[in-house]
Amino acid sequence: MGNSHYKLMKVKIESQTALPGAFKDLANLTSYAVINLNDINYDDFNNQVNILFKAKSITGYKKRALTGEDIPLYSENWNNYLLQIYNVREFHQKIKDENLTQFSVLFGIKIHDRKIYLCSIEEDAGITLVELSITVNTYKIQLQQCN
Repeated sequence: MGNSHYKLMKVKIESQTALPGAFKDLANLTSYAVINLNDINYDDFNNQVNILFKAKSITGYKKRALTGEDIPLYSENWNNYLLQIYNVREFHQKIKDENLTQFSVLFGIKIHDRKIYLCSIEEDAGITLVELSITVNTYKIQLQQCN
């Protein structure tokens, strides 16, 4: 009985080339995630970035009336996730407010031209308070639920 049929989500992306559909799905899965700054770990010896965060899971999609674009619908419950990015060549973290301990991700993770971006919803006078920029040699990304 119980939740024995329940499985935790795990997504792996491994490619030499861009995968726009998979990257869009990853953005949706990480949209409005909440990240504690202490839960961002760059391991330069192993060329890897690990980020623990909380996010709401996607329960379904609805169509946008004018464009027909799918819009994700999110649950009310928060889940814990681990994002692992491998083959990291460069890692940059800009934090504009030293008192900030956590931030919410604006529109999820963005991936383009071997660069992976995360930036905060939080701003001060139009300036984004947190920006992460990760350059990779190849796309090797894993996202897993870890509740």
